[in-house]
Formats: sequence, structure tokens, C-alpha cells
Amino acid sequence: MKDVKAVNSLKLKINYGHLGYAGNTGHFLYRTNWKNGDKFEHKPSTGGPTTDLVRYGNPDLKWEYSNELNIGVEGTFFNNRLSADVNYFREMRKNIIGKNTVKYAAVVGDFIPAENIGEVMNQGIDAQVRWQDKIGEIHYNVGVNLTFTKNKLRKSDELDNIEDYRKSVGRSTSTIFGLQAEGLFGKDVQLAGHPLQSYGAYQAGDIAYADLNGDNMINDNDVTDLGQSFPTTTMGIDLSLNYKGFGLYILGTATTGVTNILSSSYYWNNGLDGYSVLALDRYHPVNNPTGTQPRLTTTSGANNSRNSSFWSENGSFFRLKNVELSYTLANKTGKFIGKDFKFFVRGTDLFVLSGIKDLDPERMLSGLTNYPTYRTITGGISINF
Repeated sequence: MKDVKAVNSLKLKINYGHLGYAGNTGHFLYRTNWKNGDKFEHKPSTGGPTTDLVRYGNPDLKWEYSNELNIGVEGTFFNNRLSADVNYFREMRKNIIGKNTVKYAAVVGDFIPAENIGEVMNQGIDAQVRWQDKIGEIHYNVGVNLTFTKNKLRKSDELDNIEDYRKSVGRSTSTIFGLQAEGLFGKDVQLAGHPLQSYGAYQAGDIAYADLNGDNMINDNDVTDLGQSFPTTTMGIDLSLNYKGFGLYILGTATTGVTNILSSSYYWNNGLDGYSVLALDRYHPVNNPTGTQPRLTTTSGANNSRNSSFWSENGSFFRLKNVELSYTLANKTGKFIGKDFKFFVRGTDLFVLSGIKDLDPERMLSGLTNYPTYRTITGGISINF
């Protein structure tokens, strides 16, 4: 690479591994286990101890394992002003151990042997890129780190004869399943003639759901893919500027490709719990015919309080995490303690850009059942000795 002036260093990295896994499984699953039970009495004070079955073993059980591949390129370019580290990773996990509950009738109970039922593939790209240079007396440094992941369930104990729209195989393991909402009864959908919904009593103002399989009954056979709870992309970007003692540092974080289900007590206003401000926008055919929220009820509201597209929201966001403005004063005279003094003003969690406006999209329970997210602004002096 000596003749390529734009390249200062370049490294190719390739790793492959075959790894066993036993961290989430019980011991001796291949063996049928028994234990001493309670005393069995033929008549008072006559009898003996029993022997109880713990589980059936599976002598054909195999170890769970994963094949992992990593390919990366690392280098510096343009007189070391540009540095990059980009990696592709792929993990194929096979022979995942679990209980094949759909294979046996319910009368079998919990006495189901463990089997190798799962297979999952994870793959993605992890990248870090940084550029540093100066314009006149302004020194700047810009960095970006990004992780993109794609996950797929390739094999499970799922039935083969179910509808494609509710199959887990072929989708991400973090897929959120729920009903497809059509709107509110009385406002968007006529109550009369609508397929029967099997989630408790409902009336005008409740959520209407789509009958995806056309059997004129809304139940768990109508759930479909609403998105995924794990983001596909996480990203961070930082910027540093320095000019004659003045400094500016900015850090932002972002997440995309994630769906949040708005299922906290802030959104699900029912029962005798305290209601949020959204209760003011509940639908009522007379008092609030333009309302966008389900009707209020003192019951559990089982028809409305469940995963559905009515409550799904794009959880992508950008957060301005940290901003610091500073001035460093050098102690050139040596009359004071310390080599230099840094005066700074720092802000944390200054704002978030997201489709979710009422709550923190990164910490949905913040301020409800957990501590709220604070926006803080601090100032100070640091002394370098």
C-alpha cells in the first residue's frame, strides 16, 4: 500500500467460531427424573412414600450451538485525518432447546420432554468512522458510530398450518403481534353487522378490530405483525470544536426501526385508576363526538387494553444527549495553583425528536412508575494540576 498515498494503514480481519451454549437450559435434560413424593396412606397410619415424576428425558437431545462469522476492515486515510472500523457479523444459532408444546395435547400437562426446536440467525454491521482536521485555527473532530442488526427466527415449534400473517418463523424474534385496529365503534365503524369480538363486552367508543381470517370472529387467530420491539439501527454522533481556548462538544444518539406499544397507564385509561390528560379526548357520541381515544369505563376495558395497531407507534428518536461550551485559560504566570482553568456550561438531555410526544420514547415508564428523565444544565470550573 506504499504507492497509495490516500491510505495510511489498512487491516482486514476475519474470525470464525463454533461455540456451544448451555447457559439457559436445565441439567440432565436427556434423563427422566423422579423424586420422593408425599406419603400415601391405605388407611390411617398405614402406607408409605410415593415416587413422583419430575420430567421425561429426551435421549436424542443435542447441544445448542452457534456458528459465528466476523469480517472487518480497519484503516486510516488522508494523512490519518479519516479513521474507520467497519465490521460485518453473522451468528447462526441452532438446536435451541425448548418444549414443543404444540406437539402434544393439553392433557399431557407439564410432562413434556425438552427438544431441539429453535434456530435463529442474527446478522448486521457495526461501524465507527471519524474525521479530524482544522480550518485555520479551528480544530474539529466528527465521529459517527452505527450498529445495524437484522434478526430472523428460522425454526420453532410453531404450527405449519396457520395463516402467514401470524407466523413467527421468518420474522424477527422481537416481533410484536397484535390486532389490526379499524377505528372506534360509533365514530369510524358501525357496531351493527361487525364481526363478533371475543375480548369482553364492547359498545360505541370501543376499538373495532379487523377480521383477518374472515371467520366472522375476532380472536387471537387475527393477530398480525405490528413491528418489532428491538431497534434495527442504533447510532451516535459527536462533534468537537476548539478555537483559541474555546471548546464546543455535542453528542447525539438515535434509534430507528423500533415500534413501541403505548400500553402504560398513561394511555390505557380504565378501571378506577387515576386517568391521564388523554381522558379529555375520549370519544362520546354526544359529549365529545370528535374524540380520538376509546371511551372511559370503570371496568378493566379488556377489549381496548391489548396489543393492537391502535396503540402502536414508531419508536424512532433522536436525542441531543450532551452539549458543553467551555473556555480554557492557561496559567502562564504560574501565580495560581494549577496549570490551566476550564470554565464550562453543560446541558444534558436537552431535547428529543420523536413521533411520541407525551412520554420519553427511550424510557416509556419514565415519570409514571419510574424516575422521570431530567433536563439538566450545569456550570463549573475544573482545574488541571
